[in-house]
Amino acid sequence: METKEILQMVNKYFGIDISERTRKRHYVFARWIFFKLAYRNSSNYVTTSAVGEMIGYDHATVLHGLSNIDFEMKYNKGLLRDYSQLHLKLINQTKLRKNIRLSYLKKINNSKTDDIIVIAIKQKKLIEHLRNELNKERYKNLAK
Repeated sequence: METKEILQMVNKYFGIDISERTRKRHYVFARWIFFKLAYRNSSNYVTTSAVGEMIGYDHATVLHGLSNIDFEMKYNKGLLRDYSQLHLKLINQTKLRKNIRLSYLKKINNSKTDDIIVIAIKQKKLIEHLRNELNKERYKNLAK
């Protein structure tokens, strides 16, 4: 799931705009949940700086939130419940998208799911092979 979609999901769940500059507890906790969901579950690799920039904060704020949320969830069951519900929703949406993607690929290729998986594995191996070859060329050029 894209980071923007995670942001919209958190804003909608809490009924607030988490990018608002306030220290009210429910805003802070909602931001922490967003930080954790976006940093750990985004479909593309996201840095703490990128997560923070989405809502107008810096990487240090994101790191602070990531380091505090687990401790806070041990004692704040409401925060744990909110995080768990949003995380479950995120997982379900991701699974749904994967299922839709697989069914779409099945229709395109008119083949079995096993065939699609084999094709995906072959593509991944080819990409790895090409990366290795590229790295070998880079090292050769560096050695010269």
